[in-house]
Amino acid sequence: MTVLELYKHFDNSFPRELSCEWDNDGLMCCPDGGREVKRVLVSLDVTDGAVDKAIEGGFDIILSHHPMIFKGLKAINDEHFISSKAIKLI
Repeated sequence: MTVLELYKHFDNSFPRELSCEWDNDGLMCCPDGGREVKRVLVSLDVTDGAVDKAIEGGFDIILSHHPMIFKGLKAINDEHFISSKAIKLI
């Protein structure tokens, strides 16, 4: 199964109508939607610890309850904790 296939599975299983209007659902950091998924790390939040564990453990995706990116990013650099996580994951 690929990242996009897994995403479509969850999107079909949990309709968008169940989300609040302010929710930010979806793929947050996906450089390759065609990448095969073998290992999924489930986390409440995408913390630095979750990112490190995913990288060190060879996980292909982090599935989290809370979105990593809640508001739009204005820059992708290591000066902001959210964008630095995105850089690390990419």
